[in-house]
Amino acid sequence: MEVELKLDGKSVLKARIRVSSLIEAIASAIAAEDHEDAESTPITPAQATELLSRVDTKSARFLKRIAENNGFIEWEEMQEIFDIDDDWNEYSTRFGKGITRALRNVTGGNRDKLIYWDDENWEEDSKVRVDGMALQSLREASGYL
Repeated sequence: MEVELKLDGKSVLKARIRVSSLIEAIASAIAAEDHEDAESTPITPAQATELLSRVDTKSARFLKRIAENNGFIEWEEMQEIFDIDDDWNEYSTRFGKGITRALRNVTGGNRDKLIYWDDENWEEDSKVRVDGMALQSLREASGYL
């Protein structure tokens, strides 16, 4: 497909582009707009697949369960998956750090995060979450899309 951009009647750009590339770029831009308020760092399906391959078996099962459950998991189920007691530190220092380290190795960002929760309302809402493009990519990588 040939595209021509005119400014005040003058041709300023002529380009030949593949329609599939144009569709991908538009879809990506729309997805980014849909997920502007997301807490989780955006990742692609390829990055989500790589992340799942880098983490231990329990962490992969945990992430796949979040994908299956459309973005969240209850603390009680986390305890079962990771075989831990009622001690957040047990999750945080082992599995949580491992997931974050793997994510940052995949993305190259030293502040990137995938999982979040509401500290202030933890007693009433003991869930951890993944959202936005990261959730969409994790669902695709896990086979839930």
